[in-house]
Amino acid sequence: MHCRDRVAKIEERMTKTFILGVSATKHFIMYAMLDTAASDLATMVVKADRLSIHKVRPTELVSQLCGIFDSTRAEFDEFKVGICQRSAGGYGSSTEAIKAEALIEYACDKHSLDYTMAHPNGFRVLLRCESGQKWQIKAKELFNGGGRIKYFTAGTDAAAVAAFKCASLSVPDKI
Repeated sequence: MHCRDRVAKIEERMTKTFILGVSATKHFIMYAMLDTAASDLATMVVKADRLSIHKVRPTELVSQLCGIFDSTRAEFDEFKVGICQRSAGGYGSSTEAIKAEALIEYACDKHSLDYTMAHPNGFRVLLRCESGQKWQIKAKELFNGGGRIKYFTAGTDAAAVAAFKCASLSVPDKI
């Protein structure tokens, strides 16, 4: 490897941003890890998983979230969190999901992480959905078209889109 190649790799590493998208449901906190250095949308989501909030004390949940933040944050210079805001609007979520959302915000504040609230009402426009197309279906097509992530559920797609919005990215005109 030439010196220029090494410098290019170091510069690439220095500007690498990692985004964690989070979405709370009645029973789980779904999260999707987004690597903004990925070559295309289909490989941008590098990991998707969930944390159970059923019968878990709030302190344990915050501890689990902080563990995710700590394990991932060390590898990247910039780390942001996008939270799918389910508590607002006429179709607000369950009280458990709203509590989990508040705990996510608390964990971000505790770690001094920047976070962005992303409301699902704007997801159709962000993903450039066709007329009548649901954003959930478009998110699965864009971020998990090949089925690379086995359990890409309804909460996972919301987490992935929240991360995408947090990264201030946009869907290309032609895919």
